[in-house]
Amino acid sequence: MACLKSNFILALLLLHVACPTARTPMRRAVSALGTIETQPDSAIELADMFPDQPEATAVAQSLLALAKEGAPYDELLTILRDLKSKIEPWHAKATDMLKTSIEAVKQCAVAMEGGMGQSQTKKTECTTKSTSHTTHRTEESTKFTTTEHWKAQTAEKKEVMDTECKILSDVKAEARAATAQYGGGDEGSYLDSICQEFSAGLLPRIKDAKKKCTTAEGDHASVSGKWETAKSAYTVQVDAGNTVQTEMDVTCCQYALATKETCDDHDTCYEDKVADYTSMKAMIASEEKIRKVEWRVYSRIECLLPVLGTDNATGIEACRAQEHSTTHLNIDYPQIPDKSSCAIEAAYPGTDAYYNDHYGTLPENAKGEPVSTCVGMDIGASKALPTVAVAHHVPESASDYCAAHCKAEGYCCNDWTKGSNQMISCAQACMMRSKGSKTDEMAETKNGICKRNGQSGCSLKVNGVDYGFCSSCTDLTSSSKCKWGVSNTEACDFGAGLSPPGSD
Repeated sequence: MACLKSNFILALLLLHVACPTARTPMRRAVSALGTIETQPDSAIELADMFPDQPEATAVAQSLLALAKEGAPYDELLTILRDLKSKIEPWHAKATDMLKTSIEAVKQCAVAMEGGMGQSQTKKTECTTKSTSHTTHRTEESTKFTTTEHWKAQTAEKKEVMDTECKILSDVKAEARAATAQYGGGDEGSYLDSICQEFSAGLLPRIKDAKKKCTTAEGDHASVSGKWETAKSAYTVQVDAGNTVQTEMDVTCCQYALATKETCDDHDTCYEDKVADYTSMKAMIASEEKIRKVEWRVYSRIECLLPVLGTDNATGIEACRAQEHSTTHLNIDYPQIPDKSSCAIEAAYPGTDAYYNDHYGTLPENAKGEPVSTCVGMDIGASKALPTVAVAHHVPESASDYCAAHCKAEGYCCNDWTKGSNQMISCAQACMMRSKGSKTDEMAETKNGICKRNGQSGCSLKVNGVDYGFCSSCTDLTSSSKCKWGVSNTEACDFGAGLSPPGSD
């Protein structure tokens, strides 16, 4: 006949679990029905069973609540084993949850790498546009040089034309003034005197002057036309270069923004996923401790329940002495992976690094428009792509440096594309320095190119650049250095002593 254990029996059972050294006697009596009954004084308050083990007390309280319901022995054992059977699956589930959470942390790096991979398309576009921009600016430089050449030639031919045609005008005036006046008498003698007068020199001079004036006018018209053609081609080239520059700046900005967005997203992802894992780890660690207590309590009760209330003292003693290991319930907590490094593109429009990469090697006379600022790359700014270019400082060019320093010294003709009196201006000499000319090689005292006079010619090619010296300067002042344009070699010597960007 099945034994029915009351709630008092279970209370005593828990006593054996919590206090295996206890020797509280259990008085037993067999009723007429053959059931085993315990006396009330065999019960112990549950709170006193685990004075030093609050977790075990909580487990015991839970089981006592079931026992108070007066459940049959077989049913209690079934419930107990069912509770125990859920502990190991919990361990497996908790382990999987931790692994999944750590995998989510690792996926942040995978997503970052994917984002950086996608941004490479923009990087390629940026590089392609930069190459195209350099090509356009190089062609622009060539067209600028050609334009300046024909500009200087036009100025030179105009000076020659003005000189030759003035000579013609002067000879004509001389002829008009020298013509004999008829005062009566023999007409033949009068005509002979006129013929002698012109044939002696005026007529040949007039013919020669007229021929030279006509030739000079033709030459001036020819080079002037070439200058206009060159200017038109140069203007078209500048516009094309500006268009490509805008495309380059925008594309390179988009690339930088893509890297910034990827890194920002990675930062957020990593922080959030690490926080999720840390929270889950704390929760599971707390549960792990409780599950181990439950395993030990359940295991001992499972052993005692079948023999408790019997005469099997050896079995009871064996259950009390048995240790129940919980090492199989240890949780392996994965280490949090280190945060992957994420590099935001540092050379974006608006930085010196970007200028050096994409503008630093451009020809001095074709640097393009002011560099734009990449809106969105500054800290805390919107990630919107730039729609309006914002001017950014452009490093001082050689032409700006030369003009400023020569003007400060009191010299004029500080537009290096213009010169006067067939002399080299301060700004022109300074620009020659920026292109590689040495000071000692240029100085007048060294018989350098500064040693010129008013008959040295209207143009000169230095380091592959054409310079003109027969234009009219627009920045003349009353200063003795500047009243008549470039009046002597001092201006050239001073410019040759400067150190503009690009010079050694």
